[in-house]
Amino acid sequence: MSLHKSKALREERAKIAKSISDNLDLIQKAETEEARRQELIEKNDQLWKDVETKKRVIDQIERQADLESELNDRKGTLQPNPSLSDDPKERKEQQKLAVEAYIRFGAEGLSEDARSIIMPNTNVARAAIADCVRSLKGMSKEARDLATTTSGAVLPNEYWDDIEKSMLAFGGMREISRTIRTASGNPFVMPTMNDTANAATLVTEAGTSASVDPTLSSLTLNAYVYRSRMNISREMLQDASFNIDAWVMGPDGLPTRLARGLNTAFTTGTGSSQPNGVMVATSSGLTINDGTAINYNDFVDLEHSLDPWYRRNARCMFHDGVLKSAKKIKDSQNNPIWMSGLALRAPDTILGYPYTVNQDVADINPAGGAGAAGDKIMAFGDFKKYIIRDVVGDGFPVILRLVERYAELGQVAFLLFSRHDGDMLDAGTDPIKHAITPS
Repeated sequence: MSLHKSKALREERAKIAKSISDNLDLIQKAETEEARRQELIEKNDQLWKDVETKKRVIDQIERQADLESELNDRKGTLQPNPSLSDDPKERKEQQKLAVEAYIRFGAEGLSEDARSIIMPNTNVARAAIADCVRSLKGMSKEARDLATTTSGAVLPNEYWDDIEKSMLAFGGMREISRTIRTASGNPFVMPTMNDTANAATLVTEAGTSASVDPTLSSLTLNAYVYRSRMNISREMLQDASFNIDAWVMGPDGLPTRLARGLNTAFTTGTGSSQPNGVMVATSSGLTINDGTAINYNDFVDLEHSLDPWYRRNARCMFHDGVLKSAKKIKDSQNNPIWMSGLALRAPDTILGYPYTVNQDVADINPAGGAGAAGDKIMAFGDFKKYIIRDVVGDGFPVILRLVERYAELGQVAFLLFSRHDGDMLDAGTDPIKHAITPS
């Protein structure tokens, strides 16, 4: 599906949005009969469903195009391996087949070439697999089961591209933040500098001027281990016609479970032995007036709580419940603050700013009732200042295959281990602000 299709879908959404707005005008008119008003409300409900369906399709088309462009810039990250082709497409297919063979048959079912691809004979790889196995011993009735029937494989760097592709669709944080990859899990230090106190001064001939040293600091990103598990029946593993690799490592498998857990961490993580979530790392820009509803003034006040420098690349992030409320709000000129994106790649906007729906952000009106006092219901700012770190190397990511743990159920378990961290790169200038509900 091409980007031309994306443009056509956006034009269709714009027409639907116009119909919704026209219907809302009729609904709000006093002379509209009640039966007609209910008919228009029901019609709008269906139109909103059509808008959201088209939005999901547009997002998938454009994310796929962006990802393909990004991945084309990542060639050459794999260490030289004589078993691998020099052609990128053939190399990726070799990796895919090696992973599928490992999932279906285990280590003993691998050819020598496949073994060299995903089970490299290096101290780093062996140590990473051993660490993952040791972390599981509390799950097994007998530790010897894990020692004798568990095998591990290190996923190639390029294979992680496909995993990352599967994770992009979930949660929102990975899609809008800045992601960096490191080849090892050592603490990664990023310097920060706040020089806002310095400015040029007018001086007379031979005059002097005072200067203020910039405030220097740093952000340290660690590498916390995350694990996701999936059980597969032996019958499914033995079904040669079933693409088991796509099932276990595709959008419905381990990457999606990993993505859900990481999105929660990157959103609300405490920063204590885990990522520092964006809703925790940011400072408050606004306490809304009503704990059960958000209004036009709340959006404007949060917008202007942020330094104009960061508003140039700013976006909103909130729960779908807040988006639902925002779509019903109009400004003082009776214009809706929610607008459908019309041009190619142009996003839907709130007050002219793009937004991201993140279900890990607190809802302002959960299940029809008020949320908790002090809930952080919306963030606004430059989300490229939030840094996500993935460790791709140093023996990670690792996938383990457990044969005996669920043998009585006729299942084989697969566990994906990966290392990540996240935090906001802030020199004290608050690039992202959040809004909270009143106490």
